[in-house]
Amino acid sequence: MNIHNHLPFVVDVRSTSDRDGYDLAALMVKATYTLPAQGEFPTVAAQQIPWAYADVLVGTDGNPVSLYEAELPSEKAHPEYLVLGSAHSRDGKPQQYLPFGISVGQHTKRLVATGPRAWRCSVLGGSAENIQPVQAVQLSYGLSFGGCDPTRAQHDDAWYELNPVGTGYCRSPGNSLADGMRMPQIEPMNQRFEKPLEKFPVVGLGPVARSSSPRVAWAGTYDEEWQAKVWPKLPADFDARFLQSTPEDQWLPGIQGGQEITLLHLTAAQSRFGGGIKFQLPAMDFVATVHPKRGSSTRVQLRPDTLVFEPDE
Repeated sequence: MNIHNHLPFVVDVRSTSDRDGYDLAALMVKATYTLPAQGEFPTVAAQQIPWAYADVLVGTDGNPVSLYEAELPSEKAHPEYLVLGSAHSRDGKPQQYLPFGISVGQHTKRLVATGPRAWRCSVLGGSAENIQPVQAVQLSYGLSFGGCDPTRAQHDDAWYELNPVGTGYCRSPGNSLADGMRMPQIEPMNQRFEKPLEKFPVVGLGPVARSSSPRVAWAGTYDEEWQAKVWPKLPADFDARFLQSTPEDQWLPGIQGGQEITLLHLTAAQSRFGGGIKFQLPAMDFVATVHPKRGSSTRVQLRPDTLVFEPDE
């Protein structure tokens, strides 16, 4: 197979298969643009980011967090957007609370990041340390609510199913085992986290863990019957939503050039001068012409399915 790439972007053709096991060739394009200054337009980046052929994980070996997910040849059921970066203070000075957010067309998401703090147990039940002022907080589901309850580490329900890689999940905050527990640093806009809890909203802008609920259930059933009768095809109960790396509030009806983007307190420089940056997405009319060994040529319109913003870069 020969690939003639007339674009300044990275292109690949990768083999995959559909639910029925038929072989497919998936043509993929990844385009990297530089974030513009206020009122300007994105430009093609001189250095194009290569494909992520495998997950890139960060954090502890026992509970790693996804930084990048493998870019698969399967088409997503819903276009989506992610932000990989940090929330920044409004004026570049350390603050306890750092509001931040993004708008993609009509879709808006606003959250708050906080400085670090821990839980301290006492005979009175415990208290939270004062929030340390910070200039920036990395956006990661490892800093969102969830994780492992230190008071039930040996139990099957020790991990918070909505976000097993997070922190702050605890049924018995008065237990001495909870002493020193790290508090979440990513919160909803109008809800503060005051102590370790059994339940609190899980929020963020990056990729959610594949093992989190409800995503893990969408992967399907891989039991002995599947192994004996269906492998290597996908199980009958596989749901394409498993390929979505974000929560449903970051799914889009479509991605088109001209959509307005607003990044709020997601870049250090812009946070010091007005807080936000607005720009329009560049044109994304990518067309491929396929010349098979036999038969006539076919023109294929490629559908953008993922927007990734990396403001710190």
